[in-house]
Amino acid sequence: GTRATVEAARREISRFLEQRLTKPESFHDSLFLQLGCQWLSEGERRLGEALIERLDDYGYLEGSLEELAAELGAPLNQVEALLKLIQRFDPPGVGARDLRECLLLQLERNGSSGSLAERILRDHFKLFVQHHLSAIARATDSSLEQVEEACACLKQLNPKPGRIFAGDLPPSVIPDLVIVRR
Repeated sequence: GTRATVEAARREISRFLEQRLTKPESFHDSLFLQLGCQWLSEGERRLGEALIERLDDYGYLEGSLEELAAELGAPLNQVEALLKLIQRFDPPGVGARDLRECLLLQLERNGSSGSLAERILRDHFKLFVQHHLSAIARATDSSLEQVEEACACLKQLNPKPGRIFAGDLPPSVIPDLVIVRR
């Protein structure tokens, strides 16, 4: 009767939670899933999958787009368009070709386009990497405090977005109690 139905529902919910919380999906699987949710032609989907396969474990694209387009036998502009699409996927910063692009993608996602932090990445990346804050302040006509604040914001970004799926992160929490409404 009712008790058996409730017990079956509990077992089903418990099995679902165990699978979802103890077996994190891989970085690439997550991207394939997001790609599958897009309205794409079969050819575009294959190209997107090929691009995802060429992302390293940190989330960066290996090889130049020109080489990939030639290798995949696809027009460069189509490969670029699919890479731009993948760069909108989670985690933010995925699909970048270098650290600078990875950080810029994250700034764009969090609504910091046009900020001092973005200007530093776009125009003064070398100075940022070398930590020449006073030179950045002069170059951007900003105070040292403003530059320090912008650089602190940049240091909060994730330089290796693919690593959030790595097994060396703490395991997910498994709930002690699940409430089933009848």
